[in-house]
Amino acid sequence: MSCSDVEIDNVFLRTSDDSIAIYADRWEHHGDARHYRVTNSTLWADVAHPINIGLHGSKDEPRVIEDLIFRNIDILGHDEDDRNYQGALAITDGDNNLVRKIVFEDIRIDRIEEGMIFNFRVLFNDKYSLAPGRGIEDVVVRNVRFRTGMINPSVVSGFAADRAVRGISIENVRVGDTLLRADDVEVGPFVKDFRVR
Repeated sequence: MSCSDVEIDNVFLRTSDDSIAIYADRWEHHGDARHYRVTNSTLWADVAHPINIGLHGSKDEPRVIEDLIFRNIDILGHDEDDRNYQGALAITDGDNNLVRKIVFEDIRIDRIEEGMIFNFRVLFNDKYSLAPGRGIEDVVVRNVRFRTGMINPSVVSGFAADRAVRGISIENVRVGDTLLRADDVEVGPFVKDFRVR
């Protein structure tokens, strides 16, 4: 929370909630979150998200969460029955945060019991947030493979015209041997420059 210049390399995390959660303000921690590198690691979330970014911030002092890279990650499990909290790769932007410049690259997902590959939403969560997020910008998802199985469609959605999602690039995401297509993703309102290749 509210940390910068963080490197996480070569770890194994099995957790009963989010494995890696990157927020701005939370409890006594206050400030932006910038420059994270998470590499060569294995994540296993029994419940919730293996990776979750952006939910907590400051209603009164808008924060920025930016320049986060997740590379060469194995996700062994993602199991969440509440659709609002699904997403092996999740950006749940709330509390007046602006989330931008995020890269998910070379990620292998072994098992999703209940969930989806990615969930990128600007939202107001009445349980955890005091305000909606300010937006999600410039996200790259590249070379992600989900082994096989039934999953919910991934989601990309903004909150309002001034709290939108912009610049999402999905490149070589596969379910088994099948390449993910644009119509496999639920694209909500206030999304601009969304590309799947």
